[in-house]
Amino acid sequence: MHGREEGGGWAPLRAAESFLGTPRSDVQMTPLSQMPVPQTQESPTPAWMERPTALLEDEDEEAEETWGDVMDEPEDEDEIAPITRASLRLECGLPKLDAFAGTMLTGGAYAPGEMQQHPGDEARLGFPLGSALEIVGPPGIGKTTWALQMAVGERMHHILHSLDLALDELGSQLEAEQDAWDEWLDANVVPWCAQAVLVDTEGSIVPERIVQMARSTVQKHLDAPSVVRWMSACGASDTNRMRPSLERCVLQGLHVVRATSLGDLLAFLGVAASSVLKVPGLPPRTSLLVVDSISFLLHTHAQASREQRKSRADALANLVQALTTLRDFYIPEHDRLTVITTAQMATRMPGDRRTAEAGIESVLVPSLGNTTAPAMRGSFDTSAYDWGTSLLGRSAWRFLLFYHGAQAARHVYIQSRPESHAAPASDLCIGYRINWFLSNESMAV
Repeated sequence: MHGREEGGGWAPLRAAESFLGTPRSDVQMTPLSQMPVPQTQESPTPAWMERPTALLEDEDEEAEETWGDVMDEPEDEDEIAPITRASLRLECGLPKLDAFAGTMLTGGAYAPGEMQQHPGDEARLGFPLGSALEIVGPPGIGKTTWALQMAVGERMHHILHSLDLALDELGSQLEAEQDAWDEWLDANVVPWCAQAVLVDTEGSIVPERIVQMARSTVQKHLDAPSVVRWMSACGASDTNRMRPSLERCVLQGLHVVRATSLGDLLAFLGVAASSVLKVPGLPPRTSLLVVDSISFLLHTHAQASREQRKSRADALANLVQALTTLRDFYIPEHDRLTVITTAQMATRMPGDRRTAEAGIESVLVPSLGNTTAPAMRGSFDTSAYDWGTSLLGRSAWRFLLFYHGAQAARHVYIQSRPESHAAPASDLCIGYRINWFLSNESMAV
């Protein structure tokens, strides 16, 4: 984020940080996404401001006729209607997990009732719009990598979809020059593609990393039917000639926001949440918001005072409220966002004499959330720790990444899923390689 003054942050951001320590009363508040859209109609003009009749009679008649013609002319809805993105599902890159998530008809916070698809319905892949994914795991396990891969894949998925629609509508004969390809994509494909916003709090999202993932993703999809059709329409014989244009399209839709303080993060998400009221807060057609890592700026030291811990809890509540607003079920589906957050792990000290005698001194749990220790009955079992629901609520998914096996393969474990997801009682555990897009390899157990 730019515009920072020397010796301090922006004034609004400093004000946001000062609010954290201010006590607030517990008042029932309506979620921002369910508030009525503000009306832009002007109030009636007071009588003392009305124009005198004499001035109206002296106006030029020709000007009145011209003005009347303009006002009576019907508006062209095709020119003023905003471009909406397609309602496509988010694919995580793991076929088995995408199929498991595809059994949900729809997603979003405050979704009523059972949202499970019925037998015989058309098979779907991926997470529905409005889903919330929380990724936790130890350092270096690949939380950021997986989140970035989903963001790049989301952009590529929309490009292929829009490319198909453009070819169906505009025909199959295009100019063969590469400069003309870029202009054609900018005019007929890019305006209809969804975009992704990446919020970086700890400096893990660097441009070189995004470019590498974009190139690998484009290379993987060069043989997709949409790209083959486009290549045939352009008269190109080598798919590698299409790579620069597609890579540019992918990178155009990825926006990185650097939040260096808790005030930055609160200010940005507060502005982003206002987009549900049609106030510009995010790039147009944004479908995915990634926050990496949401726990980095909420760290408190062991000797923190009660006031500091309360400020941390208030800030976390504000962040979760903003993220929940963006994926509210009652928002139109083409405006609803999917949210991905990554969170670090923390060490919990049971502090019991029996655990010390057993040689167990600590256990790793998510750093954010309501994690409770098990009741001590006999031996201490680390699996008995209750992690509770996801930080993002009961309608969110929480995935744990961990190493397993002699070869230290990385696995993903579904620790919690939306309550409306009527899946079998046994949790799903998938082993995978974190560089799935880079090596085009995956394995399941």
